[in-house]
Amino acid sequence: MMAAGLFVLLLSGSSPGCAGDLVILDRAGTPSYGHRGVGYVIAHPPQEDSQDDWSPIRVEGADLAFRHATGPAISMSSSCRKTRATPSQLARHLMIGTPDRKSRAAGRLDHHGNEGWWQMMDSVENGEDVRIKTVTLVGGGCVFDWVLISSRPATFVAVEPLFDRWWASFESRAPGHGGEESAP
Repeated sequence: MMAAGLFVLLLSGSSPGCAGDLVILDRAGTPSYGHRGVGYVIAHPPQEDSQDDWSPIRVEGADLAFRHATGPAISMSSSCRKTRATPSQLARHLMIGTPDRKSRAAGRLDHHGNEGWWQMMDSVENGEDVRIKTVTLVGGGCVFDWVLISSRPATFVAVEPLFDRWWASFESRAPGHGGEESAP
């Protein structure tokens, strides 16, 4: 069983999502989502084969959230507000209240001119091991957070590349946003 309580807890540090401003787009035959207010576009989560393994779910505070057929869940949230915090500080803020967390890895990243931070950790909820990965990007006066959470290590490993392709499909059109990608 997926650690749903922890998933909601992780997102509670984010400001309420703006899912009401989302529109579904068709970009060259690929379903995508656009946010009118924040000004971003992101693809539907990639599939492993010809069948779509992702089902939309509701997660408080998330712009988008999906559950994979094998159990892991992913989400994306956005918040546009002035902040002096660095991406690593914002990413750590996502984990406030996560019980028994142990960091596995973390690092800086840059995506299309957005400064960012990723982190991976293990936690325990109700006696069950949980693996979590987050990605935080800052750009154009907005903060964008993605979360992957799974209670099964094998399914986490299988879905992580799909999660990475999903968040990497993100394009911001927010004012003041850089348009060129630089090396991580």
